Amino acid sequence: MARRPWRPHSKVASMVVTDVQMPVMNGLELVAVLSGKRPDLPIVLMSKSVDASTAEAASGVVACAFLRKPFVMAELKRCAVRAMRGAARESVAHPAE
Repeated sequence: MARRPWRPHSKVASMVVTDVQMPVMNGLELVAVLSGKRPDLPIVLMSKSVDASTAEAASGVVACAFLRKPFVMAELKRCAVRAMRGAARESVAHPAE
C-alpha cells in the first residue's frame, strides 16, 4: 500500500520524533520546514551526539527538544512533554486563524 505524502497544512500529526542524521534531508532541515508550516507542531530531535551548532540551529524553534541516543523511554517522555509545552506556548502566542 502506498503512503500518502504528509501535507504541511495537515493537522493529523500530533508530534514528530526524528533523527538529526538522515539520508535525504537532515533533521534540522526538516525542523525548518515543519516549524515554518506548523509552528505548533512539537518536534523531538534525537542524535547520538548533539553538538553546540546543532542545538544553536534549532534554538529558535519553541516546540523542539533534543534527545541524546541511546535513551530510555522515560527520557523520550520528558523530551516529548518539553516539546509539547513549547508547542502550547507557541499556539497561545500565534492562535490559529
